[in-house]
Amino acid sequence: MRLVYLANNRIPSEKANSLQILPMCRAFLTQGAEVTLLVPRRMQPRVMRGVSDPFAYYGIAERFPIERVPCLDALEVAPARLQHPAFALQSATFTASLAANLV
Repeated sequence: MRLVYLANNRIPSEKANSLQILPMCRAFLTQGAEVTLLVPRRMQPRVMRGVSDPFAYYGIAERFPIERVPCLDALEVAPARLQHPAFALQSATFTASLAANLV
């Protein structure tokens, strides 16, 4: 079985939801699925810029493809009052890129 896991998250990330995503992909992989993780190509915050290997960061030995899909990303530079529109723009362009890549 081929599984494409879509996640609108930075990988790696200091946020807990990313900590859940990679172990879930690993679990599908160990059950025999061919897993590909699709995430947006986003800027990393300063605290995460030194992390080059998400598998090592999360302590996952099994490897699977992580593909970074283009999107417009202004979340790290947008002021607080523009975070909601910046997230909506990032989500919309990520979704449009997914639609173009998955068809």
